[in-house]
Amino acid sequence: MHGTSAHGLAAHRPTAHASSARRTALEGTVRSVLCRQLRIEPDSLTHDVDLREIGVDDDEALRVIVEVEQELDVRFPDDFLDGIHTYGDLTSAVMIAVGE
Repeated sequence: MHGTSAHGLAAHRPTAHASSARRTALEGTVRSVLCRQLRIEPDSLTHDVDLREIGVDDDEALRVIVEVEQELDVRFPDDFLDGIHTYGDLTSAVMIAVGE
């Protein structure tokens, strides 16, 4: 680390506020994609809502994930949707996958 002090490294770490803002933005992206794809109101997406109950079947889930990947410029693994049942599961998985 040529000439980089611990103080210099700390200056480049994301702050809690920046991380919180990033998580909010990621959740907003997932919410926006789901609302667009399913033609539903954002208020219908609570963290515990079951995705199947709001019309997300296997094909729709794949379309949602592809659009989220495009919006975030990321690629999720093929088994990404395994174990995801609720909107909260989905947003948490996206945040974990992108390092939040």
